[in-house]
Amino acid sequence: MKKIQRFSYTILASLALLLPYSASATLLFDPKYGDQTGLIKTSVDDSLALGTNSPTFVALNLINAALSLLAAVCVGLLLYAGFLWVWARGNQEEVTKAKDIIQGTIIGLVIVLAALGITQFVFTTVADITGATVTTS
Repeated sequence: MKKIQRFSYTILASLALLLPYSASATLLFDPKYGDQTGLIKTSVDDSLALGTNSPTFVALNLINAALSLLAAVCVGLLLYAGFLWVWARGNQEEVTKAKDIIQGTIIGLVIVLAALGITQFVFTTVADITGATVTTS
């Protein structure tokens, strides 16, 4: 048992002596080595396509996209409620259901459009104050 313990201490000590050498050795890795297809990207920037847009511009575009999607959902709900009303054929329960959907959808659409306007106002005001350039396209 003592021999095994001494042997393991010897191995650990020799590894500890080699550790500074292995830490200072540079690892040479060429990802394009042996790439016959040429499909491997040459840099991280090429593969990620990060771009040069400011975070304010990216955030404004994301918010605009989300609110535009909500506006499209509202239009879809208006169409659905219109079809419900047409297919109700005089059934008062179906007509009131369609009217409630239309009323809720119009309120939601007003809220979404107000949020879109407020968001654009806040971002452009902050950009003017800080001197950043924000283009709303």
